[in-house]
This record gives sequence, C-alpha cells and structure tokens, in this order.
Amino acid sequence: MGSQLIAQTCVNVLMLASMYIMVAMGFALILSVLDVLNFSHAAIYTVGGYICYHLTVVVGMNQWLALLASTISVGAFGLFLERFCFRPFITDMNRIIVITLALIVILTAGINVTMGSYIK
Repeated sequence: MGSQLIAQTCVNVLMLASMYIMVAMGFALILSVLDVLNFSHAAIYTVGGYICYHLTVVVGMNQWLALLASTISVGAFGLFLERFCFRPFITDMNRIIVITLALIVILTAGINVTMGSYIK
C-alpha cells in the first residue's frame, strides 16, 4: 500500500507541476510578446477549466473534444481581449493593469454566479 501511495503522489506532483509550468510559460509569453502584465491570466485559465468541466459533466461531451472546445473558446476570448482591451492602451501600462484587475473581478464573479462557489 505504501509504494502505491508514493507512486500516486509522484504522479500528482508531476501533473500539478506541469500545470504551473504551462501557466507560467503563458504569462511569460504574453509579457514578452505584448509587453502586457496580464494579471487576469489565472482567471482566464480557470474559465477554460470550468468550460471543459461543464462540457464534460453536464453536456456529456467526450473529454478530449471538450478540452479542444474549451481551448478554442478561451483562445478566441484571448484574441478578443488583445484586440479590444489591450491594443488600444498598449502605451498606457496603468490602464492595462486596471483592465486586467477588472477582468479578474468580472470572471471570478461570473464563475461564482454560473457554477456556484463550491470547488468542482
């Protein structure tokens, strides 16, 4: 029983570390390419996770198809944000920071309203 617990813990650590690495790489990519401090990056990832969860559990879609659909929808949302929220204020870093902080509040409140405040 002990070796099975150790193996499962190692797998969980690797999965969690890979998710943190992917989020950090996305944050660094946005910062280097757009020169934007996107503080709402984690909230956008959370929205993608809840979209995938909803499509899989509630709609009954295949997990891989739900992952693809949530990736495409969050990517489209990212394009929308870049075009209409970040690009007009690319020279004013203070406004971009306020916009990203407002996005955190809006996305978090939207998740709480639509999915509830309990962790899924």
